[in-house]
Amino acid sequence: MILIITPVYKAYDKVKEMCDAIDQFTVNPFLHILVDDDSNLTEPFPVEVTSNRRVILLKRDAIGSIHKNGGGQAIQIGYEWAHHAFINEHPNPLPYDHIFMIESDCIVKEDWDQKMIEIIPTLPEDWLTLDCQSVDAEGNLTYPTTVSVRLGFDREDLEIMQYPDFQSTLFNPKIFEAGIKFSDFPSHFDITFGKRTAELIGGKHYRTTCVEVLHYFYQSRQHLNEIPKT
Repeated sequence: MILIITPVYKAYDKVKEMCDAIDQFTVNPFLHILVDDDSNLTEPFPVEVTSNRRVILLKRDAIGSIHKNGGGQAIQIGYEWAHHAFINEHPNPLPYDHIFMIESDCIVKEDWDQKMIEIIPTLPEDWLTLDCQSVDAEGNLTYPTTVSVRLGFDREDLEIMQYPDFQSTLFNPKIFEAGIKFSDFPSHFDITFGKRTAELIGGKHYRTTCVEVLHYFYQSRQHLNEIPKT
């Protein structure tokens, strides 16, 4: 069983495509937790709850507040909810074998999870996170793959990254075993999380060149600087 956590921030026009791709292309049994990250939704959520999908709706931002730390808190809520001992009065089959984060504007491809999992035994022992390549609709590399800071290559198909992308990320369980939470940092995004996890438990962040996801990166990022109307 794998756990997939998806923070959703206004990228509603891609959420159904994202979920449909996960349903179609995921090989392993999974629980998918979507956390509606303060999106002021006035219409029904784009996807239904299913036997392996849950949706958590939040309303927590205030006028002029900085959004990112709340995003980390929302992701942590999803993580904690997925680790409850019971789900719908049935025992939760814990622990999860693998934990992923998939952004709401990332569309996975065939066998994406199994491909990532099969890379794990080939990774250096110090791995903390594993990301894959973000491509656009034409198959060209796109954000964040094109801008993330690289520290070099461990081998031809494995890049050493300064921090994880948080777009389609596989986490080493030792991060959570060490007690680290997404809500521990002023911003949950890539740079801060990556730096602090490396400092606290040691290790590196990697990206494989062998797996791709389609990334509509503008869908959620375009809303981050919006000022709520009074």
